[in-house]
Amino acid sequence: MRFRALLARSFPRTLTMLKASRGVRSSDRSQTSNSDGTYSYYTIGTSSETDELPDSLQRPPYDQSDTAAPTMLNTTAARRASTPFGRHETPAQEIARLSALNFDLAQQLEKAEQDLERRNASMAEMEVDLVRLFEKSKKQEAKQEKLEVENERLQEEVGAENERLRALVKRLSTSKWRPWSSLKKRLVEVAETLKVAENQIAGMKYIIKDLTRERNDLRNNLDKAVSELHDLQMRSVGRRGSRTDSGMHRHSSVRSSFGGGFI
Repeated sequence: MRFRALLARSFPRTLTMLKASRGVRSSDRSQTSNSDGTYSYYTIGTSSETDELPDSLQRPPYDQSDTAAPTMLNTTAARRASTPFGRHETPAQEIARLSALNFDLAQQLEKAEQDLERRNASMAEMEVDLVRLFEKSKKQEAKQEKLEVENERLQEEVGAENERLRALVKRLSTSKWRPWSSLKKRLVEVAETLKVAENQIAGMKYIIKDLTRERNDLRNNLDKAVSELHDLQMRSVGRRGSRTDSGMHRHSSVRSSFGGGFI
């Protein structure tokens, strides 16, 4: 029964064609178990086929009138015993035909099992892909939730900043504080301070110029004094008439009357 259910589920069209070609009902087919574990199917003739059989092969009339109605099992056994395998087939031919049909059905079953295995493998791959897509969608959802939270936080910050700016503008528009007037006053004060500083710098330039001139005058006077002192020394050495003494007195230190220093 499981084999017939699997065959009907896998090949419904093939089973229907087999039934239509043979012209029998599902209740008129029986199966026998072979020694190799397979099943052989044979056909039980219908009532029309039984009516066309010779009189020697039909049931005697007294079986239908003189005896009581048999049970279903007895009726099937009686029909199986009284009905031949086919109108134009011997039992060997019927067995060969059924064996060929059984072989074809076994091949179809094997093919169906292979198709089922391939379908199961494909479904397993699809399941793996679905799991992968599900995990990816979960990651995308988590990322989207994180972005939504960040967006809400930024919107709150922008809203708070806008409120602060609006409050500042409102306060500036309603208060008496004028930043430009205060800034202008500060700029005037800075300009005046710069003018005073420029005047002081100009005075310092004049002072530095005067000091530079005095320093140059002092340097010139010092050079003249040194020259005069040297001339006086040379004259004193010439009077003594000794070059050695003149050389010795050249390297000696002479006290100058200018500033109390040594030259």
